[in-house]
Amino acid sequence: MIDTAVCRDAPRILTLSGVGDLVSKFTAVKDWKLAFHAVGEPIDDFAALMSDGSLHSYLSHPRSTWRASDCWRPR
Repeated sequence: MIDTAVCRDAPRILTLSGVGDLVSKFTAVKDWKLAFHAVGEPIDDFAALMSDGSLHSYLSHPRSTWRASDCWRPR
């Protein structure tokens, strides 16, 4: 369970850190699948589904709090 008010009011640096965590999930699952095909590394389907689901859920939200330009704008 997540208190969305706490997330909404979090400092910008923490929000961007969370977005970075979401993006890393995308590449982590892709790497996991590549390792499965290359050397038979077992995949936890539930963990992969949760990672993919959280990323795609965030990115598909029409009022996303993140834009690429936010990362490079001086304070």
